[in-house]
Amino acid sequence: MLASKSLYTPANEFEHEHLITLLLRKKRPLLDADTARIEEDISTLELEISSLERQMIMLMRKKDQLEHSLSRRKALLSPIRRLPSDVLLEIFSWAVHRPKNSLDVTTGVWPLGQVCGCWRDIVSTLPVLWSVVILQPPYTHHSVDILSHHFRRSAQFPLWIAIRTEGHVIDRRIFDMVLQKSALWKMVDMCARSKDLEKLASVSGNIPLLEELYVSTADTADFSTDALSSAPSLRRVNVESLEISQMPLNASLSILTHFSGTLHHLADIRYITQVQTLVEISILFFDDWDGPLDSSNLLPVRMEQLQSLTVNDMGMTLTFIRFKNF
Repeated sequence: MLASKSLYTPANEFEHEHLITLLLRKKRPLLDADTARIEEDISTLELEISSLERQMIMLMRKKDQLEHSLSRRKALLSPIRRLPSDVLLEIFSWAVHRPKNSLDVTTGVWPLGQVCGCWRDIVSTLPVLWSVVILQPPYTHHSVDILSHHFRRSAQFPLWIAIRTEGHVIDRRIFDMVLQKSALWKMVDMCARSKDLEKLASVSGNIPLLEELYVSTADTADFSTDALSSAPSLRRVNVESLEISQMPLNASLSILTHFSGTLHHLADIRYITQVQTLVEISILFFDDWDGPLDSSNLLPVRMEQLQSLTVNDMGMTLTFIRFKNF
């Protein structure tokens, strides 16, 4: 659409503008004929301005369309477009390996899906990119929705989860959501209140993939290891800030190689030493231990695979445990 043709020729327009200048400077009086002409000018100029504004809007839209088409074609020639999808996946995996907080949608894997359609397809269809879950307080009601979406994207892929909670109601809800995914746990690092940790018993028999477990709490708590009674893949356990109330004695811990924990009774060492696959043990005894082992009833145990032993009373423990090379 073209602008309407101006009513003034250049010569007439110059003369008319000169007259307007004289009137503005009060060099001559404003006559009735001048008023009628000026009102006509105002109407004409407003129409021309409106016409130009409409054309500008249309031109800006056309410009946006052209820029969009241009960017799409330039993107096709970008060097990164030549990378195979499996290479992009490897790069993405490194980029999202250790997010600071998986609930922050401005970091980690979330922004990758906003770069282009190709990246969005990769991010939305590959569960491995959503397999690392780092959860840090404070949590909000939006956190529940974001975590639900995150878990949906991870599908049935094994999960590496680190979670920190405090005593709020929403924190407990987030903790419960993590427990519901126990069948997919590969590694779990949790720091929570003792009341929340009591819920770990509910995952017993439902942690087939779990290889590493790290548990700590800010308050004192007895930690029942019932949850570990059926953990066929468990290799590493660190519950150093908790008091072990009972060690599980079954074949499911036959591949456990690393153990760190706090024992309430000195005699509980016997439970640990029955796991002959251990290569590293770290023990902290609780202050009110029940006295030294009765050597007349307990014979020294030889651990063939043990390579490292750390304990807060080495002399008392070495009367019972023997390294392969001792």
